[in-house]
Amino acid sequence: MFKTNEIFQDTYLIRKEIGRGGVGQIYLAYHLRLRKNVVIKQIRSDFVGAVSSRAEVDILKNLHHSNLPQVYDFLQLGPEVYTVMDYIEGQNLDVVIRQNRHLGEKTLVSWLRQLLDVLDYLHTRKVPVIHSDIKPGNIILRPDGSVCLIDFNISLDGMEKGKIVGYSAYYAAPEQVRLAQAKQMGRPCNIRLDARTDLYSLAATFYHLVTGRRPVTGRPNPPMRQLAEGRYTPDFLEILDRAMSPEPGKRWHSARQMRAAVNRLRRKDNGYRAYLAMQVVSWVMSALLLGAGVFCVLRGVSAEQSEAYRADYLTLSEAIQNEDDSLVLQTGNQILNRDAYQSILEQSPEDCSAILHAMGDSCYHLGDYAAAASYYQQALDCADSGDAQLGCYYCDAALALMKSGNVSAASEILAQAQAAGLSGGQQLLVQAAVALVEADSDACVTAVRQLIATESDSELCEQACLLAARAVTGQEQLEWLQIADGFYRTRQTLRQMGAQCMELANEAESTEDGERYCRQALEYYQVLADDAYATLEDRLNLGIVQLSLEDTASCISTLLELEQEYPDDYRIEMYLAFAYYRCEDLVNASTYCGSAWRHWNNATESERQSADEREIENLRELWQKLNF
Repeated sequence: MFKTNEIFQDTYLIRKEIGRGGVGQIYLAYHLRLRKNVVIKQIRSDFVGAVSSRAEVDILKNLHHSNLPQVYDFLQLGPEVYTVMDYIEGQNLDVVIRQNRHLGEKTLVSWLRQLLDVLDYLHTRKVPVIHSDIKPGNIILRPDGSVCLIDFNISLDGMEKGKIVGYSAYYAAPEQVRLAQAKQMGRPCNIRLDARTDLYSLAATFYHLVTGRRPVTGRPNPPMRQLAEGRYTPDFLEILDRAMSPEPGKRWHSARQMRAAVNRLRRKDNGYRAYLAMQVVSWVMSALLLGAGVFCVLRGVSAEQSEAYRADYLTLSEAIQNEDDSLVLQTGNQILNRDAYQSILEQSPEDCSAILHAMGDSCYHLGDYAAAASYYQQALDCADSGDAQLGCYYCDAALALMKSGNVSAASEILAQAQAAGLSGGQQLLVQAAVALVEADSDACVTAVRQLIATESDSELCEQACLLAARAVTGQEQLEWLQIADGFYRTRQTLRQMGAQCMELANEAESTEDGERYCRQALEYYQVLADDAYATLEDRLNLGIVQLSLEDTASCISTLLELEQEYPDDYRIEMYLAFAYYRCEDLVNASTYCGSAWRHWNNATESERQSADEREIENLRELWQKLNF
């Protein structure tokens, strides 16, 4: 037992004991060389033999994942064994449960995806690692909202004060309980724990979070669909109920498979979708990438190759979410051209098509429509005939060709699509695209109306509505964008709706109509600004709309926060000058006007070309009015 302020191994300053478990005592300590807090677990003497003989303990030192604590050391000093790992700040989910907080499905889905990601990482190591002690107390909610899985159960042997050591009551899978009981009684047992054991415990943890009731060990629990109906979507509850089946064979086979189901869930439910980057008529490629075949077990591929591929694929997905088009193109090219990945791409043609399509989207965003069309065509060439995205690839290739001025090639692509045996909904989507290329807005809208009246696929309906929005203008365009948003919400559609509302506000014939459109725009930009992937433009637009609605206090608050992150952006300072002038704060108006004018004069040529001439003229007038 350590004492407070004792120095252990000339490296660790013991601060205090922070817990006791079935295997030993836990201390908070300070790593004198790394200058950070760590956790030291002192293994009980009667467990030392079992622990030190377990190869898994040493494997923990080589684990590196953002949702796991880093293990720094494993020490065996005579009869005593210690593990040293990161101290994770935050509170465990036991505390969250005791607070009796209602947790929204968006929050729970985010936690579930993170935990499934880390379990997939553990279960697919060269020597698979089964955590075997997942419960609310072993999941830390960090201050930034992410979760961390801690405290591996490294023994199934022994007894402690009459309790069976080796599983956590309420959360352990039935087969884990049976194995521990057999070991306790000294009976032979051929049960082997695997990934499905962890999935049960994970689902049991969420059972407690969702229902507020602790699950029961040893007999079936009422399904979550029954206990939480109306508060969470049925699809979400069914995913958890399947993972918590008493029979391992009825559960999800792997964390990867369960995570794919969660990714599909995000695409089904409007309320809990991520706002992923996409071009105006694209499928949500980020979601496809995150749930694609990269996470499947690929035969004939080494673990090292698979892990490297997975890391690059996730980098690509994050680049898409962050709308970093340059990084999308760079990472996509690296994946497609790396020799070590060719066998993986051959086994997963849907991955190859998805990557090429994402690169086409980035070229489209950058205005290089010819390159976009080329990537879309390559995506078509790679895709299987049964690929669900085939109709999308045809339409996007045609629209990129049309934007590049090659209308005849666009018509040829769409003719190929009509002959490709697509589904009824995809055929109607192609018909709408043909009409758009031919500038027949009525025919485009008619095909879209027929599609949404007969098609159940919300993503297909959303894409069709975006085509209709391109075929019309004014209020009708806004209405089609709103219909698309109702089928499937994306950041790109939100931005289009916000911009269209502001355009309609500027054209409004009455003050009331102008204010109504501004308030609609405010709603859209507020959603964008609150999103984890909000851009500078999203937040700047929010401030501009707030200023348009005479809410100068909110505008100034929004822009001052932006200024801290982007101190040299003349646009932020310009609108701050406008806002302060409007509320008659001439001192701040003068300060920000002068600074904005200096930064504008130092702006790059591309920044000057993209500037709103009317706003620059307004800045010039204010600059003169304030006697600069």
